[in-house]
Amino acid sequence: MQINDIPIVVLYLLFSFMYCYSQQQNIIPNQQLEGVSNQYFLTEKTFKDDMSYYYRMCKLKKDLTVNDKLYILYRIRNKYKDTKIDITPVNVEISKLESQRNKTQKLNIILPGKYIEDDMAFYFRYSKENNLTTNDRLSILYKIRDKYKNQDVDTTILNDEIKRLEPKWATKKPKIKYKKISIKPVTKELVTKNSVKESVSSETTTQPYISVSSITNIIYGHEQTTPTIKIIKRPEYIIHTDDILGIKIYPNDELSCEVFVQPDGSINLPLVGDVIAAGLTIEKLSKFLEKSYSRYIVNPKVTVNIRQFSEDEVLITGEIHNPGVYTYKEDSTILDMISKAGGFTTSANIKEIKIHRGKYENRKIILVNAEEIINDQTKNIVIERGDIIEIPKTTKKISVIGAVVSPGNYDYIEGIKVFDAVSSAGGPIKSAKLSKVKIFRQTESKREIIDLNLDTIIKGKTDIDIELKPGDIVLVPYK
Repeated sequence: MQINDIPIVVLYLLFSFMYCYSQQQNIIPNQQLEGVSNQYFLTEKTFKDDMSYYYRMCKLKKDLTVNDKLYILYRIRNKYKDTKIDITPVNVEISKLESQRNKTQKLNIILPGKYIEDDMAFYFRYSKENNLTTNDRLSILYKIRDKYKNQDVDTTILNDEIKRLEPKWATKKPKIKYKKISIKPVTKELVTKNSVKESVSSETTTQPYISVSSITNIIYGHEQTTPTIKIIKRPEYIIHTDDILGIKIYPNDELSCEVFVQPDGSINLPLVGDVIAAGLTIEKLSKFLEKSYSRYIVNPKVTVNIRQFSEDEVLITGEIHNPGVYTYKEDSTILDMISKAGGFTTSANIKEIKIHRGKYENRKIILVNAEEIINDQTKNIVIERGDIIEIPKTTKKISVIGAVVSPGNYDYIEGIKVFDAVSSAGGPIKSAKLSKVKIFRQTESKREIIDLNLDTIIKGKTDIDIELKPGDIVLVPYK
């Protein structure tokens, strides 16, 4: 049988099959695109199958980088570029991802800051705004490290952030910690049965007896001492993640608070919400907050205190007479520390005291009810090195601020409404803008801002008045 005897149609089909198979192998060297899994000719259906494959891969593999996604899209585009099939969806997706990648690459080349704290503040802000991937974040951090590697600057924040983002398998230099060991002189003692019994009985007694009267005095602040409080306040100190900031806002002291700097560098404040603090100096953060609060308060003055503590210290924050850092003493209990700090303030929520224990990534929170210690001294928890004792405010308060006669905190009464709260604060002053009253409400999941026209309520339309909840902040703005 000669080749001339084979029908031309059969030869055409055979060569077409071989050509399509070779193209498939060339275009897809590593992975099989689904559009050609069961067909040898490129159609609208095969294109849709390939795009479905791409979207499914993005959904299933959360660790795909921008470059990984572009690699798949480039292969799809090359596969269909010589056909009449409309490949607009793949071009749109490529354009979007290339734009995102180019932004990051451009930032890696040119860092805007003159000092490392400026570059780190820029990094935290840009990463949060653009939701950068871990690889993109590390790319910027490595660029910052290269920029300052030959300069005598503090790179603690930079190194901590790189350590947090790098995968566990990344090569790291071993850190050797040296501990000072105090060696007690050895004395020869005669060991008797009685001495053994005495030593065993002394070890089992872990809690000394505390009288009910002394506990009551501590809880209600009658035994007040004046300990030495170490508060570090340096204008050039650079704020780190896991720092504790004391924010004082004048003239509205009810907005003052103490906050933790979160792992992403942010803090959450009343009225203004999330603010990037890590990488900034105290002075820069103070000025930024003054500008932010000026939208709600006339000429606000903001001071920021950095409260640091070592592993040999304990930090007491919140509603306590003398908050600050105290030297750790072995076997000290929570009531011992509260007594040192002068006792609770009148607005303290003594039923929900929080003890933050351990490093941030493995930190656990222990809840303590101080009233229960009166009847059960076993709940008088022993403090450990590096503990943070947080005394929260009672939630049964509301705040009225802005253009009122007596701004401040007021007791929450069941069923109280905005008009009643403003009246409790002495009523509005002449320069109050009653049509633009705002209620700031913090829930477990989000922060709400509710607008209210108080002028309409005063004129008689009381049905639109809003019932307040504990912790609400009522802002009466100025004209």
